[in-house]
Amino acid sequence: MSEQLTDAQEAYRQLSSALNHFGHSKSIEEIVEMVEYDHRTQQQVMFRLFMAVMSMWAHKYLDGKYDDRNKATCKYSCDIKNMSEQEEWYVPFI
Repeated sequence: MSEQLTDAQEAYRQLSSALNHFGHSKSIEEIVEMVEYDHRTQQQVMFRLFMAVMSMWAHKYLDGKYDDRNKATCKYSCDIKNMSEQEEWYVPFI
């Protein structure tokens, strides 16, 4: 019997699969344009997700849990996190 994925797990599976094909900057630019015109609350939720992921990568960098494939991601996330004086980022759901 197969295990059913949660909505979050299925959404991430689809996102990860799509990102696998979006390595070139033209696709990324198109996504950015779409996000720009998304509902403002959705933009806020998306930003909350980005900030949470960046916080996780920053911790991985500090713990040395990265390799050359994601070193820049973890380091830049740590740098961005260090620019903020806050311990944790709060982005309200409005």
